[in-house]
Amino acid sequence: KFWENHSEGPLPTISQGQGEVEGLLQEHYAELGMPAPPRLMRMLRRFIRYDLGLASQGWRPTFLERRFRGLMIPVVLADGSEYQVELRGVIDRIDLAPDGSYVLYDYKTGSAPTATEVRLGKDVQIAAYLLAAQELLPAAENVGVGYYLTTTAKRVGIFQEDWTEPLLLRRGDNCLAKEDFLAQLGFFQETISSLLGGIFAGKFPAEPSSSQVCSYCPYQGISRREVGIG
Repeated sequence: KFWENHSEGPLPTISQGQGEVEGLLQEHYAELGMPAPPRLMRMLRRFIRYDLGLASQGWRPTFLERRFRGLMIPVVLADGSEYQVELRGVIDRIDLAPDGSYVLYDYKTGSAPTATEVRLGKDVQIAAYLLAAQELLPAAENVGVGYYLTTTAKRVGIFQEDWTEPLLLRRGDNCLAKEDFLAQLGFFQETISSLLGGIFAGKFPAEPSSSQVCSYCPYQGISRREVGIG
């Protein structure tokens, strides 16, 4: 809601932005008949301060909760049969630079995977977003994709190293040369395709470890592997 109000025009000052985001939070909790938690208020004040600093560099949040569909992933199974699997989803936020370059973000209110896990395909959520964005913004250049932690304002993902300064990032393992960044696109598609192939074969990637109990679903009943199929 905050960035819907500031998609264009001059940016608010930090104090104005903090006051506005406080008001939005209080309004939301008032609808629930509750006071806004002070801890959450402090967190959002800190987050919007960092966020406005990023926007002052020219990165304006332009597409908010952008839905996508029609992202087709080819899957080839062990028996040679071929499928096209459609992925759908919602990208929390796409920031545009003045030259049309863009960065994708997914908000996280808790912890996030590490940059290494993202690069190695251990986490495929923002990998799917990155592929979907090629369809949403085919003429623009993507220069980064990451999780944006509301608790710390830290951004965890992969970014083109030439854009670290405009994005107010420190150079590290998550900053890639342009050719390496582009190579990740092909790797991500292969990773997602392989994951889908495993699901077709009966694997259940969300299975909890032996030391945990899944409280969200009776996974033994819905995992084909657990009931002895595949």
